[in-house]
Amino acid sequence: MARPTRASRRLRPGAYTVSIDGFDPRDYEFASTSQDVSVDLDETGTVSFTGTLLRTSGIAGRVSVGGMGLGGVTVTLSGTDGEQSTTTDATGQYAIAGLAAGDYTVTISGYDAVGYSFEDSQSVTLEMDATAIVNFDGMPLRTATVTVSVTADGEGVAGAGVTLVQVTGPTSGNVLGAQQTGADGSATFGPLLAGVYRVDISVDSDEIDFESMSWQGEVATGEMATASFAGSINRTASISVSVTVDGEAMSGVAVMLSGGEGDQSAETGDDGSYSFSGLRKGNYTVSITNPDAARYAFTSTSESVSLAVGQEQSVSFAGSMVRASSISGTVSVAGSGVEGVTVTLSGAADAEATTDAGGLYSFTGLGAGDYTVAMSLSEEQAAAYVLDADDMSMSVTLGDTDNQTVNFSGAHDRSASFTASLFIDEAAKNDEYDEGEDAFPSGACCRRCRRLRCRCRRCCR
Repeated sequence: MARPTRASRRLRPGAYTVSIDGFDPRDYEFASTSQDVSVDLDETGTVSFTGTLLRTSGIAGRVSVGGMGLGGVTVTLSGTDGEQSTTTDATGQYAIAGLAAGDYTVTISGYDAVGYSFEDSQSVTLEMDATAIVNFDGMPLRTATVTVSVTADGEGVAGAGVTLVQVTGPTSGNVLGAQQTGADGSATFGPLLAGVYRVDISVDSDEIDFESMSWQGEVATGEMATASFAGSINRTASISVSVTVDGEAMSGVAVMLSGGEGDQSAETGDDGSYSFSGLRKGNYTVSITNPDAARYAFTSTSESVSLAVGQEQSVSFAGSMVRASSISGTVSVAGSGVEGVTVTLSGAADAEATTDAGGLYSFTGLGAGDYTVAMSLSEEQAAAYVLDADDMSMSVTLGDTDNQTVNFSGAHDRSASFTASLFIDEAAKNDEYDEGEDAFPSGACCRRCRRLRCRCRRCCR
């Protein structure tokens, strides 16, 4: 309110009328704008005019969309008091006070006209000492939504890169945002304005194939569009397994594969192998079951394998026979061992041994199986000993921890002969028969003692 105004003037005594004017009747109201007053000589008369302030009205309100206040919106007031403006605060509130009663128009501007729709002008009549509430409640235009689904063989692909582009022309567009798919392979963009959008995806995996990595579609206000990317997993890797024992293929061995999308099991074929195909990349464990731990020994029955897309890996399990059996024996003639005889082993294993001074031989570290043990004589031995040909080779079947004895026995060769002559070494006395020395007739014996060629010349003539 304006400060009181005082005015004075030197007057003659008498009666006077004091009037006021020049004020805005829209702002102030006075009961009377004229008063009578009388003054005497040397007297000062006082006249007071007390009015009422009329600008006690105001306008207030809120600018919001869906209950959410919009800050920074310009509110312009025009009408009885001219034109003035203010700005909404962070909650969308505004207020204009000190207005005169009258007719006004309230208009808003400066909001996101692309994202929101308002009836942006309202008329209002202000009464004295009253505040009119003028609210502006808009409608969001960004009510469209684009959802994205990225799957591989029906399962969500987590962590896939997703980019949303607002298409502005055949080859142009504005990137509105980017994110990654969640655990279920999905992502959502919104709220969006109605329009044409493109979704591009990127997957950091060479094991998934997609027919297309881009989707484009038009979305209307309030609608939801779904961009689906259905891929398939590359299952082009394989693992080949082979099982051998002492270099020979082993069929019927149980083979297990764990890892990847589940466990698998099979058996080796006649060639001792099996192949697991149609595998996706990843880490696997290949293992076998030893069919008979008492007979076969493997350095390892389990191997880890890491596969890339389309890679072929081979795993070999090389085993050996458990050789805990033996064959031993003797080669003897007339109960006495013969040294230096060669004994040969053939069949499930090949070996050769020579008898020692006692005629003993042995083959140790043999596996289960069928064997043939044979002996052979040197030329000198063959001249001295007699063995039946059927007795020089024997068949033996060994178990896993079997110790068997195979003996060979023969006889001395008794087909040799010698010729002897009896004579009296009386000529040269040189222990040799010399001409002229008497020889005893073959088969003659002493007529007296009945012994062969005794030295009694008297009775053996």
